[in-house]
Amino acid sequence: MFFLRCFIFFNIIFCYYKQDPIMMGLSGSYNTIARGYHCVGINPANLAFEEENYIGLFGINFSLSNNLVTRHRLNDISGVFLDSTKKEEIIGYLNEGPMEINSFINSPIIMNFSVNKFAITSQIKYFSNFELSQDFLKLFLEGNSEVSNGDEDDYIYDLSMENNIAIVWEASFTKAFDFEPLGLGFTLKYLRGLSYYNLQPTQDPYFQTNFTDITSKNTYIMKQNSGGEGFAVDLGLTTKPTDSGWTFGLSVINF
Repeated sequence: MFFLRCFIFFNIIFCYYKQDPIMMGLSGSYNTIARGYHCVGINPANLAFEEENYIGLFGINFSLSNNLVTRHRLNDISGVFLDSTKKEEIIGYLNEGPMEINSFINSPIIMNFSVNKFAITSQIKYFSNFELSQDFLKLFLEGNSEVSNGDEDDYIYDLSMENNIAIVWEASFTKAFDFEPLGLGFTLKYLRGLSYYNLQPTQDPYFQTNFTDITSKNTYIMKQNSGGEGFAVDLGLTTKPTDSGWTFGLSVINF
C-alpha cells in the first residue's frame, strides 16, 4: 500500500544547517539517521532499507556565521569596561585575519520525493562570503589611533573588503539497492551556475589621517557572471539496522 508522508517545514537556524532539524540537533552526526529524500547529499544507501515514502512541498534552510561574535564572547564582555587589555583581547578573536561573515541558503524547488528506493530532488543553493579588514574593528574600538606602521603623527587604516556570492541550481537522481544486510546507493547530480558575483580591491585600500589632512584611496573591481555547469556523484554504503538498533554507514559526497 502506498503511504504518503508530507513534510512542510520552515527553518531559520544559526548553528548546523543542511537538511532538517534532526541534522541540526545531532550537529551533523546524520550519516545513518537520514531518511527519505533527506538521504540525498548525506548517504544515498539509506534508501535501501526505507519502507516509507516521502514528499517535500516546500522548505528553506538558512545559516549565518562569523568569526568574531559568539554567545560566549558576548557574555564575556557584557557590562565590562573595555580597557586597552580587553580591546586587545577582542581584536585577538580574529587571529590577525579579517572579519568574516558567511551565509548559506538552501531552498528545495518544484518537488522533492523518495519512493521505492529512489529519490529525485531539486534545490537552489546560495553561498556568500564577506570579509572586512580588522582595521574596521580597531577603528571602532580605539577610535582614530595608530593601527599600522607609519610616521609618528600619521594614523593609517587598511579599509579593504571582499565579497563573493554564488547561486547554484542542483538537480539529482538517487537509487539504492538492498543486498541484505548491506545497502548500496548512489546519487547523480547536475549542477547549473545561475549567478556569480565578486568584489575585491585592485590594490591595498587605505585611509590615512594626520594633524593637517586626510588621505584615502580605494579602488575595487566587480566581476559578474552566470552559466557554467558540472556533474557530481555521491556513493554510499550502510548496514541494515540490527534488532538492538545498531547501524553502520559510510559515504563519499560530491566525488
